[in-house]
Amino acid sequence: MRASIRLRLSLGLTLVIVVIWALVVTITYYGAKREVRALFDTQLEQSARVAARTLLGVPSADQTRDTVAPNDSSEKQEVRDQYQKYLAVQIWNEDGELVLHSKNAPLLPLADTTVGFTDAFFNGEAWRTYSFVDDSHGLTIRAGEPYRPRNYLTQHVIVQTLYPIVLGLPVITVLIWIAVGRGLTPLRRLTSQVHERDPENLIRIHAPYAPDEVRPLVEELNILLERLEQKIDKERRFIGDAAHELRTPLAGLRAHAEVALGARNTRERTRAIKYCQRR
Repeated sequence: MRASIRLRLSLGLTLVIVVIWALVVTITYYGAKREVRALFDTQLEQSARVAARTLLGVPSADQTRDTVAPNDSSEKQEVRDQYQKYLAVQIWNEDGELVLHSKNAPLLPLADTTVGFTDAFFNGEAWRTYSFVDDSHGLTIRAGEPYRPRNYLTQHVIVQTLYPIVLGLPVITVLIWIAVGRGLTPLRRLTSQVHERDPENLIRIHAPYAPDEVRPLVEELNILLERLEQKIDKERRFIGDAAHELRTPLAGLRAHAEVALGARNTRERTRAIKYCQRR
């Protein structure tokens, strides 16, 4: 299947841009996932400590820092509430008994560790948990939240990244098509110049507008025209020489034919005809 240079270049450049964008989106996705993970882990740790102190009835400076400032917008407050409503907290005593827990916390331990972050599954859903030990009360606090809000935020970032790319791709494709078309203008001009030449015009093609990629083709065409001109000149010289060589015998034949026509007797006529036969 033959395709035009314009179509090949346009598709090739568009494919390169799509591949680059795919790499950018992939890098953005994993970068956003990493940042969201770090952000939510930090928030989970702080929320776990504040929630534990709240459940135990112990005032904490962390609780003050966790509250929304008066100048926070309602939109920020809504986002904060949306993510914090998934938080589940458990408080276990040294005997492994569940002392206190939030409403949405399961009755089973959120994690099998006593310190740090870990992943768990509850009701077929992935959770991120954080555990720490309150030495002053001899309690183990475990807090967790489903991965759902994290995944939602990561997907939201990717969608916001893809949105201008998807909208801009058709525009970029059209711009590439126009740019490639203009870039091929010298080639079309050269084609028109060769098409309009007279078949007998073997003068070298003069194309100062030709780009570097087309100049070798122009040079080869000029070499071909020069060879054709040399060959035609040789054929013309050969024909001229042949005509010159034929001119003298033909003149002799013509003279003897005239003698035969003007012969006064049969003997002269026969002699002239035999001479023409020998020639």
